[in-house]
Amino acid sequence: FVTNTTGVRGGGINNYLGALSISSSTFAGNSSGGYGGALSNDAGTATVTGSTFNDNFAISGGGLQTSGVLNVNNSTISGNRATAGSGGGFLWMTNGSIGLLNTTVYSNSATSTGGSLYAGGSTNAAITLKNTLIAQGSPNNCDAAISSQGNNLDSANTCGLGASGDKVNRNPKLGALQNNGGATWTHALLAGSPAIDAGNNSGCPATDQRGTARPLDGDHNGSFVCDIGAYETPSLWGVYLPLARR
Repeated sequence: FVTNTTGVRGGGINNYLGALSISSSTFAGNSSGGYGGALSNDAGTATVTGSTFNDNFAISGGGLQTSGVLNVNNSTISGNRATAGSGGGFLWMTNGSIGLLNTTVYSNSATSTGGSLYAGGSTNAAITLKNTLIAQGSPNNCDAAISSQGNNLDSANTCGLGASGDKVNRNPKLGALQNNGGATWTHALLAGSPAIDAGNNSGCPATDQRGTARPLDGDHNGSFVCDIGAYETPSLWGVYLPLARR
């Protein structure tokens, strides 16, 4: 879904009272004059798997908006913008819920608050995160505390993370959004990223966004542990043979 537009909601798709499933898809450059630059989920149920939302924009909810049930797994939400409101990546609205699993939310922005995720201004148990990476949101990642199920990474300390395995004020060391294999673009975890082998294997998807098997031993310590976010770092060793001369 590329460069679609709408006057009010859901520049790419508006789901109203329906059951929507999205997989292995890309939403890029879509816009809305209201909310939900790429996807608006009004009072329905939407499940997103293995997909990338990049460079979408709206007044509020530049990437995705929900007042229904929204679950996002193994996906990348990158570079989306709320141009005159809140929720650059995600916009939560009353009666909605958001569940994020092994998802990368990176470099989204809002003119008001909730650059990565707008939670409504107060502690919000209807938004849950597990094995999820939230980083470089502007002016902040979250506007209020959300519910952690553990092993998440917040590049600042604005999402109220405090469960087992959570990491705050950590630079995730991500590569550019690009073709790293698979059907959709991703941000690779660079060498030394604190997200490598820092997830929880319980509930971790069997593959990453690209279809690469999880878990792998990304830090080469002998343990196979799921990474935080949508990208699983390969267990590759460099082998160098000496040059022999006669």
